[in-house]
Amino acid sequence: MIAIIANNRATVGRMKALYETMLERGMEVSIVVGCSAWDTNEVDTPYRIQALMDGDNNASMANTTSAYAMKLEAILALLKPTLAIIHGDRYEQLGAAYVCAYMGIPIAHTEGGDASGSIDGKVRWAISALSDYHFPVTPRSKKNLIHAFPTKAIIEDVGSTGIDLLRRWEDVANEPKKVNPYVLVLHHPDTETHESITPIIRAVLNECGAFGIKWVNANIDAGSRAMMKEVHKYNVDFVKNLPNAEFFCLMKGSSLCIGNSSSFIKEASYLGKRAVIVGSRQYGREVGGNVVLVDNLQKEIEVAISKALAKGDCGRSLKFGDGHSCERICDILASKHRE
Repeated sequence: MIAIIANNRATVGRMKALYETMLERGMEVSIVVGCSAWDTNEVDTPYRIQALMDGDNNASMANTTSAYAMKLEAILALLKPTLAIIHGDRYEQLGAAYVCAYMGIPIAHTEGGDASGSIDGKVRWAISALSDYHFPVTPRSKKNLIHAFPTKAIIEDVGSTGIDLLRRWEDVANEPKKVNPYVLVLHHPDTETHESITPIIRAVLNECGAFGIKWVNANIDAGSRAMMKEVHKYNVDFVKNLPNAEFFCLMKGSSLCIGNSSSFIKEASYLGKRAVIVGSRQYGREVGGNVVLVDNLQKEIEVAISKALAKGDCGRSLKFGDGHSCERICDILASKHRE
């Protein structure tokens, strides 16, 4: 039995398609959701863990990870999985990884090998070090993993499972309704540098006056409450905790994506949407031709926004996936993993 572990809205989104593909193939699989995703209705599962600890600082992140790990152990003892699939670089996922490692449960890690700033980069490598199977997104990430872990046998670049979910959504979605042009903003706090949100707010207001501004709620990392409190002072259309399908629709209909969300790097690339990625959180990240990287400086952000809006949409890119990543993962597990 395989256990998929997902602990925030983005992780659930990037694991949902894999979960559905495994069910379609008749594989024995369960999905465990927790922390900020514990009450999600994106997937149907009885395995839910509420472990969020109150606070808006780094200590609350550490406490959440510890509380989550203790509760996860009980569920894994009940499920007795022969493999756990852990995605990405979230701090809650690190708790899942060390619980699985100590319980002797092999780990398959998706989207490892990427480089980035913030604590996420360190967490991603820590999870990779604890893992047995590796499913990076791109050939470059695969090369990074082989260099770091030359003795690990299963390292295969498969693309992003999030693109699979996006492809499934496109197959059934209607074209976005014609609305007034808008930009989409999603910016998470950097828990190491604690960058100010003010330069982004001012740049967006200065350069996007002719556009609507849809600002999506940040994740629950340290500093997110203070950051969003500042955003609420301004006249923007604030959007909170969207289901994946609604978020995809917002992204597809936007004139530009602004912030530091990895979805603006990967999913936006597939949709052919330009993105201005701001600040240190994504330093070192592999990006496609749709992305411009800028420091968290108002003038730099303004120039990048102006140029990107003038260019308009770019073509679809398959750099981060073609929508068939889940099938590749299932094929590899079927041939390499034994119950």
